Parts: sequence; structure tokens; C-alpha cells
Amino acid sequence: TPLARPGQASAVSSAFTRLSSITATGSCSLVVCVSYSQLRLHLAELVGCWLDLLVADEAQRCKDEGSAVAKSVELVGAGARILLTATPLQNNLGELRALLNLAVVGAAGTRDHWRDAIERPIEASKAAGASPAVRLAGQLAVTRLHQRLLRSMLLARSNDHPNAYPLPRVYTLLLRMAPLQRAIYEAMVANYDSSRAFLF
Repeated sequence: TPLARPGQASAVSSAFTRLSSITATGSCSLVVCVSYSQLRLHLAELVGCWLDLLVADEAQRCKDEGSAVAKSVELVGAGARILLTATPLQNNLGELRALLNLAVVGAAGTRDHWRDAIERPIEASKAAGASPAVRLAGQLAVTRLHQRLLRSMLLARSNDHPNAYPLPRVYTLLLRMAPLQRAIYEAMVANYDSSRAFLF
């Protein structure tokens, strides 16, 4: 397994090229940890990969569907995607749509459909002096949004009750490293530079 620091461009490119050829055979399971900047830099190699699961941490960086980061994540083939973020979406329905469509391609529909069916009715219902019919249309849009998308796609929302989740359990397991794990660990320690991230 190639191991390189971001400054070693040829080794990093080689690692991504190798990853692409490994995933094309479908013969093994891999975990790939990559920063958004490295993802964008080596997108050509990663587009050739197929991942069973893509987990995007700090997913708020993908909330602008036109951004290079969001487009890069979208181009990597994956059987399933999980987007993680602790940053609120600031009541922006366009950002919500972008993240929903990134998690499940096309889940929230086209921009025009989203605007007509969800965004406009909800925004109009919030306006001061909105008629009862406009408020009802907004409430129906919110209900559709929750029933069709949010209920099945969001694990937690800020208004959830903390008591709804089980208490965390902490386990400490001491395990011996396999030879490959030890080799990777020792290579990382030998090349450690706190000002740089590792890519493996």
C-alpha cells in the first residue's frame, strides 16, 4: 500500500492509480481516507474507482452544489453515501437540496421542481401577512419534505430530544497489529510531520 505526504505528488498519483486498478477488479475491500483538497487534486484517478461506501465528513463544505468540492464528491462512484456534518444548514432550503442530492443522486429532484414544490411555498408561508391558503400550502410542502425525504435520510436534527438516544458506551480493546498494519503504522511514525497530513 503506497504511503505518501501531499508534497510527494508522484507517489500520491501512483497510489490513486493503484487504487483505481484495485477497485476495478472488485476483489478486495479498502478504506480510503482522503482530504477534500487531495480528492480534487487527484480526481481523475478517483473517478475510475468504485467505492461501496463513501463517507464525507464536514459535509457542509459540499452544500453549494456548484462548488468544486461538491462536484468532486459527486463524480466519485459509490454504492452508498453518508454525509456527516454538525454544522446547521441555516434554514437554507437550496443547501439542503444540494446535500440531499449528493447523498442520493436525484433524491430531491431538479432545482426547478424543488423551487416550485418546496422552496417557494415554504418561503411564501413565512411572509408577514401570508393568507391562510399560502400558510397551508407552506405547511403541506414541509410535510411532503419530511415524509418523502428527511424522515428516511436524516439521522438527527437539532430539535431532537437528547434522551431519545442511548447513552454512549466506551470500550477499550487492546489488539495486536497484523504485519501489514504494523508496517503502515511504522511508516507513518517515521514520516510524521505535524504540519502535513498523510494520505494512504
